[in-house]
Amino acid sequence: MISLLNSHPEIEAYGEMFNQLHGLTSEWIWNSIFGFKSSSVKFVRFKIFYYHPLNSDDRWIWNKIYSDNTIPVIHLVRDNTLQTFLSKQIADKTKVWQNQNGKNFFDDESKRVYLNPKKYLEVFERTERWVNDTDQKPANHRTIKISYEEITGDKQSDTLEKCKLSWVFHQWLYHLECKSRTTKL
Repeated sequence: MISLLNSHPEIEAYGEMFNQLHGLTSEWIWNSIFGFKSSSVKFVRFKIFYYHPLNSDDRWIWNKIYSDNTIPVIHLVRDNTLQTFLSKQIADKTKVWQNQNGKNFFDDESKRVYLNPKKYLEVFERTERWVNDTDQKPANHRTIKISYEEITGDKQSDTLEKCKLSWVFHQWLYHLECKSRTTKL
């Protein structure tokens, strides 16, 4: 998602800026992200998971997202929560959370994890609540909901479909930009 957004010349997208606060506040991080920007940057975006921040009870960022309907929301979901759960288990075990170059650093044995069905059911139910809450809370927000599998191509038959998806994102963002120019924010 970050790569797709950053492929647009008027978008500046960040990763998990609210994952760990490191003694800072969510508000301070927000202000650092949305501070001075080049005039060519029209949109600034970041990635946040339902359970962020991990090391703090600071809910400022979530209150900001839910209460400020000028913030467009791209709600990225996973179709397969079991795959997500296992991916996180493997990442926790191997200490590698993102593989950017496509190389497989570990053999199958290194990535083997035990699946606790009770724990997975708890995670599945909690994730479903988070997804539903996120779908409902920003009722007045400009929101697009899309699955990770649609972006990565797991559901796509060819490159043309990815191009169409990219075009949809760019058109959606262009529409937001035009609307924001005519609406006092």
